Amino acid sequence: MPSSAVKLLFLTFTVGLFSCQNKLMGGFGKIEVPFEPSGKLDTSFAGSGFTTIDNTAGGSSHDVGNSVVVDSQNRIIVAGFSTNGSTDRDMVVWRFLPDGTLDSSFGSGGYFIHNSAAGGNSDDEAYGVALDSVENIYVTGYSTNSTPREVLAIWKLTSAGALDTSFNSTGFVTYIPGGGTGSSEGERGRSITIDASGRIVVFGQGQDNDDKDSKVWRYLATGTLDTSFNGDGEFAVHGSAGGNGSDRFMGGAINSTGDIFGVGYSWSGPTDGHDMIAVKIDSSGNISTGFNSTGTFSENGAAGGNDTDRAVVAAVDESQRLLAAGSSRDGSSNTDAVIWRLTTSGTLDSSFNSGSPVVLGNIAGGDGAEEIKGLLVSSSTGAIYVTGYSAGASDDEVFVTKLNDDGSLDTNFGTDGTTIFTGSNGNDSANAMAFDNDGKIIVVGKIANGTDADLAIWRIE
Repeated sequence: MPSSAVKLLFLTFTVGLFSCQNKLMGGFGKIEVPFEPSGKLDTSFAGSGFTTIDNTAGGSSHDVGNSVVVDSQNRIIVAGFSTNGSTDRDMVVWRFLPDGTLDSSFGSGGYFIHNSAAGGNSDDEAYGVALDSVENIYVTGYSTNSTPREVLAIWKLTSAGALDTSFNSTGFVTYIPGGGTGSSEGERGRSITIDASGRIVVFGQGQDNDDKDSKVWRYLATGTLDTSFNGDGEFAVHGSAGGNGSDRFMGGAINSTGDIFGVGYSWSGPTDGHDMIAVKIDSSGNISTGFNSTGTFSENGAAGGNDTDRAVVAAVDESQRLLAAGSSRDGSSNTDAVIWRLTTSGTLDSSFNSGSPVVLGNIAGGDGAEEIKGLLVSSSTGAIYVTGYSAGASDDEVFVTKLNDDGSLDTNFGTDGTTIFTGSNGNDSANAMAFDNDGKIIVVGKIANGTDADLAIWRIE
């Protein structure tokens, strides 16, 4: 097994220039936090506040963290991929101790690697990770079969970092429907959570002939589809924004009564492109028409560009309001970061930024793209934390921004509400975030090393 090299890079704080996590919820949601983070790197973590990992699968290429969750011992569990020696992507789960070092008691030297779940000996990638009530680890993403076609994949690991063969007898399950060609981005699990009954809920996309559907799958703990959910364990919707093109759920959340929210984007037509969507489904797998009268909220042009809007992550706050975050095109065809908050009835919340989405542009000072990839809500104050990437002077940089409950920037956090981590070797991105058990923020993603990308983890106090 190839070794993983832990590397440190120097980063600096710069100024943002724009004019709750629950373990069952796999990287989005809320917990009680003992204090509100200030926006500074926690130097008790890996000696500098961040650490990186390269070459986990032996391919001397990209290692990327796509999702994160923290267990009861404050160990950090990251799911993503690493490139192997055949230049394919292998699914990887890493576990780090609270001091930022790999946990050698987990898997092989601190990580678990798997490929060919669907038998294709090609790409396998994890997008979401969650813990159940006894801290078994569930991971979702996709695996490529021999067709080749991308197939939904769910893996279950024990807390020791081994496949749990009580799950589908192998420790993993793959799903492929009968229809569709699946030539590109077929069935993918984008986000995963465990509901109050211990059932596995996966949000993602599926092939619909030449287009894609937004999908939710629900599995039992045995690894079989839960047929009490929409009759066959699968919910699919197409045309949520009125068009006939590609739809996707990129994230999701479950509220306190078991209602399921999927967020993502849907094709509205050649003029407006994709709209951001939020769809509410009851625990039986039916559209909840009490939500915005149709079960669906959609919006285009949040940043003024009347082009592509997309939601990537979701959370439900203590008042059961749905938050979604992602991006929207502005009038100059740049992409701005956006946060939406909806009332329980499925309309924009008038108490949040006067009833409009919060739009963040030019966060790192460049005139380019921004997108939010991670979202947290503090249950004690309602404060909202978001992370993602923003164009800087020459490269994409990682940012973390804090908003007050009313949608205004909390200027006591970082510099004027934002902390930016600036690398020096290319485009960096944060892909997910979580609270640890001390209320500190864990951010995971990738950082460029001049040749490829390394897995990166930051801890903010």
